[in-house]
Amino acid sequence: YAITQEDIDAGGVYNLATVTGDDPDGTSVTDTSEDPTPVDPTDPNNPPVDPTCPDCTVTPLPTGPDPAPVDDEETDIAVTKTVDVSTAFVGEEVIFTITVSNLGLIEATNVVVTDELPSGYRFVESSVSKGSYD
Repeated sequence: YAITQEDIDAGGVYNLATVTGDDPDGTSVTDTSEDPTPVDPTDPNNPPVDPTCPDCTVTPLPTGPDPAPVDDEETDIAVTKTVDVSTAFVGEEVIFTITVSNLGLIEATNVVVTDELPSGYRFVESSVSKGSYD
């Protein structure tokens, strides 16, 4: 299961496993998981118990950034820039690839990447996998 933004917004992942099978006599058997270490519903750091699934296993997730001050060494997003050739000759096309990654636990919004072409290069075209280029 991949954690989603909805899970993070909810404060946790709620999960219930069910197993079914047949015993040696061919009788159908079923069992549902029980959480051996349920979250403490009185702890304000835990997500609430889901009333539609009181027996679910709940995995608490952080719902926001660390309240401690964040310095430049503890960023939530990372950017890398690569080039397809290490040495370019006059008239040769080179491709710069810029990749932005969200390293944080919450959705990053309004992310803007600014990139100036090195001296002597001219812009040819762009393509993006998410977002837009301006």
